[in-house]
Amino acid sequence: MLLRSWFTGSVGLILALALEYNVNYERVEISYVDNTLFNDGKFLFRKYNRTNFCLNVSFNLLKDLDGNNMKFTTSGYQLLSNQYKPTGLKVHFNVCEYWKKDIYGSTTHLKQFGNLEGCDIKKGHYHLYNYMPDESQFPKYVPLGSYMAEIKVEWNSGVPIGTVHWYITSKFKLSRKNNRRSNQKHIFNFNNVSTL
Repeated sequence: MLLRSWFTGSVGLILALALEYNVNYERVEISYVDNTLFNDGKFLFRKYNRTNFCLNVSFNLLKDLDGNNMKFTTSGYQLLSNQYKPTGLKVHFNVCEYWKKDIYGSTTHLKQFGNLEGCDIKKGHYHLYNYMPDESQFPKYVPLGSYMAEIKVEWNSGVPIGTVHWYITSKFKLSRKNNRRSNQKHIFNFNNVSTL
């Protein structure tokens, strides 16, 4: 019995680590915003087409900001026992440094969808239109399940500016193949199965 449960758990772990995944975006929530810095904010997470979601954001910035005095933290949480629990994934970046170094290609990608800035941020109107994350920059293999990414932006002193929660699910990547020689209309195969 013990050997069987160990084997089943090991196979599940190997499958989670060895197979590529698809990301399903469930929802995005803004949980905090410093209203002394922003007004007239609009936030819409919607279906872009049959398979993709996109994010539309627009707001007026009321004061000039210096990205060198701001930092953001991204933390990962996994849904376990109906609660989002910390995964241990937590990264900290200075906003301006992240923007200048184009880490994970984020600056280049964000500029395709709007007029956001990361260093010398002047007051005015900012927007993202039909933004979709660049999934090629995601980790190659992730254990399957439901996750929440918490993105906190704050001053270097620790005073919060804003917090966003992004809920996603990772699922097996499946492909559909037509097989004309068989009576079956579609066969689903796992793509890129890696061997250990």
